[in-house]
Amino acid sequence: MGEAMDQRHTPPICQFKAEPSGYIEGYGSVFGNVDSYGDVVQPGAFKKSLEMHRADRTAPAMLWAHNPAVPIGVWNELSEDDHGLRVQGQLALSVAKAREAFDLARAGALGFSIGFNPMDTEQGEAGNLIYEVKLLEVSLVSLPANSQARVTAVKAAAGIDTLPAYERFLADSLGISRREAARLATKGWQAYRGESA
Repeated sequence: MGEAMDQRHTPPICQFKAEPSGYIEGYGSVFGNVDSYGDVVQPGAFKKSLEMHRADRTAPAMLWAHNPAVPIGVWNELSEDDHGLRVQGQLALSVAKAREAFDLARAGALGFSIGFNPMDTEQGEAGNLIYEVKLLEVSLVSLPANSQARVTAVKAAAGIDTLPAYERFLADSLGISRREAARLATKGWQAYRGESA
């Protein structure tokens, strides 16, 4: 039988960006930080699992609150740096829960949490030291186990430097047609609503 998934929250996120396109970025886990379960993820803990995902051309799932029945997008890039597990992905904004997650992320209401199988651990003075994990998923959650696991930076509308790009942004973020978005972008809100100036 397969391994049981350990869905404990680990301390994430010092920086998080959510774009109107659905682009999302941040830290799924932070190294050396004790979470409320007493886990302390060590540098290198994700290295082997990420290498296996790359070899298999797979990626950990992007889920809503660790629920495997509610995928909300895909992770396009995961890597370790000195701070932790850096994640970049794309929310599927055609999915209602993903749109909800996007809005909540922009409001600063969400953090990240990982679902994993512990492969190499040791009990230390600071807590349960985690040296290697099998990474299964990275979720957006409203109640991360670590009090620091909150959105601290949201960057909206990056890369919008032309009128067509702005029109696409309006259409995607407001759920309106490209024609309506073009009218709003070029003539303003009153023109869009059909009101006189």
